[in-house]
Amino acid sequence: MIVSKIKNDLMKFGLTQYEIKAYIALISHGRLSAKEICQVANLPYSKIHEILNRLERKGWIEIEIGRPTYYYPKPPKEVIEATKAKVIEDIQSIANRLIDELQPIFEERGIKEKPDIWIIYGKENIIRKILDIISYVKNEIEIAIPTILTEDLNLNIEPLLTSILVKGIKVKILATPTFKQIASKHRSFKNLEIRYRDQMFGGGIIKDNEEIVLLLSERPSQTLLAIWSKHTLLTTIGKAYFESLWKDAAYDT
Repeated sequence: MIVSKIKNDLMKFGLTQYEIKAYIALISHGRLSAKEICQVANLPYSKIHEILNRLERKGWIEIEIGRPTYYYPKPPKEVIEATKAKVIEDIQSIANRLIDELQPIFEERGIKEKPDIWIIYGKENIIRKILDIISYVKNEIEIAIPTILTEDLNLNIEPLLTSILVKGIKVKILATPTFKQIASKHRSFKNLEIRYRDQMFGGGIIKDNEEIVLLLSERPSQTLLAIWSKHTLLTTIGKAYFESLWKDAAYDT
């Protein structure tokens, strides 16, 4: 018995359900006449010659003309490899043709890739995004905690900080001295560096050198704004700014 998954896979190679039944009958029983194939595979006799002729054209079987005419299956490995090569060749040809036709149109219009840049409004949304990014960091993260977000981030960041430190992820935090209470609980982690500034105007987070949240406005009278981006230029600029603040900050003591 051939499982339904195999039959579905054969359909992906261009065979119809009737053709699959006929081919399976042949690989299961060997040389058969059209009448015998109908009996074994439960196929309508009125369609069997059409089915077998299509299988022969597609290269899955061979025909021995006579009275009666007999049909032989080609080895599955041979015919499947040949069909795969033909499919790959056809797809490559189509891909080349599409590229040749469409790429010049794209280039003539001077279309540029739109970078992923989103504006985040409000303190709660900004904090939520920062915490989300921390939760899926892979290698390293740099965090500058701005004064206006210090209380909220200090309250929410500690559980996440512990979870990523135990994974060996490199963490650099630039914060106000109020963060020292949290820092004292994590002194044993060699992959954590913390420095302090009395005031932090602006701030944000850089994850794995590829993703950034940058605070744009922190006036109490205004709605807080930040941008989130994976644009290489913005991430590079943000990292350079972080490093300049880091050099002038006080070491954790």
